[in-house]
Amino acid sequence: PDDPPRLLTRAAAAARLPRRAADAHKGDAGSLLVIGGSLNYFGAPVLAAHAALRAGVGLLTLAVPRSILGPVASQVAEATYLPLPEGDWGVVGRDALAPIAEVLDRYTALQIGNGLGRAESTAEFVARLFGLAAASRERGGFGFRAAQAEVPAPAESPVKVPVLFDADGLNWLSTVERWWEKLAHLPLLLTPHHGELARLRGVEREAISAAPWRAARDAARDWGQTVVLKGGYTVVATPDGGLWVAPLANPALASAGTGDTLAGILGGLLAQGLAPADAAVLGLWLGARAGDLARTAIGTLPLLAGDLPAYVARAIQELELGRAAG
Repeated sequence: PDDPPRLLTRAAAAARLPRRAADAHKGDAGSLLVIGGSLNYFGAPVLAAHAALRAGVGLLTLAVPRSILGPVASQVAEATYLPLPEGDWGVVGRDALAPIAEVLDRYTALQIGNGLGRAESTAEFVARLFGLAAASRERGGFGFRAAQAEVPAPAESPVKVPVLFDADGLNWLSTVERWWEKLAHLPLLLTPHHGELARLRGVEREAISAAPWRAARDAARDWGQTVVLKGGYTVVATPDGGLWVAPLANPALASAGTGDTLAGILGGLLAQGLAPADAAVLGLWLGARAGDLARTAIGTLPLLAGDLPAYVARAIQELELGRAAG
């Protein structure tokens, strides 16, 4: 093509790796608030948390429904926690806006969606968080259940920081008419798989899978935001038409939770001050390299998403050692 994609390289990743001063403290390394988790999916924010911490974020807070706080907190000792009011048991309720709004200005990035679920009360909360009218439709049974139209949105959203939308965060976006115009003031990083991008674009999944690179590029241009389209050869598409392609496909990553891990890497980098496009390029390389290292050590079939954060650390170590040698 006239505007060919670029292959994701070690050099491109190394150039974007955050640096720390010798006297840095945790506040200098960014702070990430992850909103997610529900009764059926409390492992998702755990996987994202471990990956974000390995990616170097200085402070991580998990905001989860209060009834699942215990099992989540027992798995991530390094995080802090914000228990959220619930709607139904184990799902975020509409009243969760108040505790989130109270602390949001302490964070340098927000990540939303991992294990969030699609309950009506959750849809109402997310709509109010972003200052939008409550979601009122669903697509093909995959969207959030319709929220009550009479629920008022706040006059102004408390969200002022870059936002990563993943999983059910993306499914919520797909219920909002022309969301890209309503959220154009925020730097966004969107991490859909083919089905999620299809819902966001209002097309069939086959239309995305037939030409995924073009679909990602068109979406990023149309929305003015960075898109990481997950698949065999995951791509980063930027608003200016740039397209970066992962150097290899890894069948070992065809396992539940690997998307949450990738989102955590990206969120951790976004919180450290990287622009969405730079966080996506570096994060995708780290995720691909971690998967390659893990597959070599563990094998294709036995690899679990929970294995990956340790190899994210190995991948970062390779970049740091290479930079020191250079």
